[in-house]
Amino acid sequence: MHLISLHQTRFLMLRVSFITFYLCIFLTTIAHSQDFIPPSLKKYLAENDTTLANALYLLPYASEYGTNAASTSASLVLDSTIDYRITDPFGGNFILYPLSKVLFDYPEDHLIIETESTLEVPDWKYSTKVSRTLDSQQRLFRLLAENFNEWDDAWEPDSRMEITYHGNSEEDMEGFFIDMWSYDLNYWQRAITVENEYSEADQILSSLSTLHFGEFEIVFLDKYLYDSLSQNYRMESYLVEPEDTSLIGVTEHTHFNNLLISSTEYNVDDLRQLQPTLKTDFSYDAQHRLDSMFTYHDSTGAGSWEKLNVIQYDYDEGHGKTSLWDFIGYELGEPIIHQRITYNYNDNDLIHIERFQHVDLDSGEDEYISQKVYFYSDLSTSVDQPAPPYSFLQVYPNPATNYITLNIEEAHHVEIFDVMGKSWQVLNPISCQNVILDTGHLSEGIYHLIVKDKNGTHIGRFTKISP
Repeated sequence: MHLISLHQTRFLMLRVSFITFYLCIFLTTIAHSQDFIPPSLKKYLAENDTTLANALYLLPYASEYGTNAASTSASLVLDSTIDYRITDPFGGNFILYPLSKVLFDYPEDHLIIETESTLEVPDWKYSTKVSRTLDSQQRLFRLLAENFNEWDDAWEPDSRMEITYHGNSEEDMEGFFIDMWSYDLNYWQRAITVENEYSEADQILSSLSTLHFGEFEIVFLDKYLYDSLSQNYRMESYLVEPEDTSLIGVTEHTHFNNLLISSTEYNVDDLRQLQPTLKTDFSYDAQHRLDSMFTYHDSTGAGSWEKLNVIQYDYDEGHGKTSLWDFIGYELGEPIIHQRITYNYNDNDLIHIERFQHVDLDSGEDEYISQKVYFYSDLSTSVDQPAPPYSFLQVYPNPATNYITLNIEEAHHVEIFDVMGKSWQVLNPISCQNVILDTGHLSEGIYHLIVKDKNGTHIGRFTKISP
């Protein structure tokens, strides 16, 4: 193996879907500590993958959400989830459009299989499958992700992870590795390896992270320093190169009453001087639960902090869990985006509905974007999925180039949105024998339709291609 310098890695990118998918699973499944991913590895991946950057940036929310979603009672297990796109054409008369669903299977005591399907009107079609293996202490230690190949009507390996824990700890790890499947070579290739070192007092002392690019490697070393109260006050990140091990960043922590109240990140400039880049202040409620996070960035390196975002939390006292995650993003000191996620629980303290909302910056009104509904059962009884309050709509031609035709009359509302939930066209109302919609302005891709007429709600799907 050969070590390569950091600037050479700009041409060696990890597969985005693989890394994002697996670390998001990792975040929401076993993380209760903010530092289980070494800071240098987290920073490198975030700088080279904006999707992953968002996932890592929401780590405190993801950790809490993972706890909520994974909660179980003595008699109930998670049976399935359905993700819906929400549209509200008539003010308060919400229409739920199903996008994807996940079915959970428990074939063995320590095995959970999650199979995801997406709606391709009128059928549900397999997309991905994740197998989670637990050890005798019910700790997740192995993950296998697979993709469904429609042409061969078979599952194909995508990526896998294996975790080794430190003693009997439920959180501290000796390390983990991630492999991804090479379809060209027909075998597993190592992508990431993390090895941790602990003191006799079970404090993590260092993390050695290796990113594998075939015969090349990038190696990071993170060191953790503690004060007299055994609190981690400083982390130092190093790049291990063939001829040198150089400091590339520092993170400093401030604690009060055993709670982290501030974290400041520094980069090392060309003169080997520390320059502040990011600062986060934490506040807590009377029960020492995270109440808010204020994050600032310094683009000048001169200690001039500018607000980047604010995350606030609220809690359901009856269930003792998070009820609200509220995010506001800023640019040049002005808010540019406001989003929130709310959580509802059932009588068994299990999460029932997770609803994502966009908040209008001018009016402060909520716009419901999507929601995930959780269904539970005992191990012997499956859950009947609710009957859909819609019918399927035939769209032609499909694939489409410049137009599509809908065989309906007097549509009160027609909306086209893409697979990410972005609305591209809303028409209100339309009266004719066959509704013809212009699609020439749309980019190539898959689109969904919601149509409301005198007979109810209809949903459809079409693919836009170039003429």
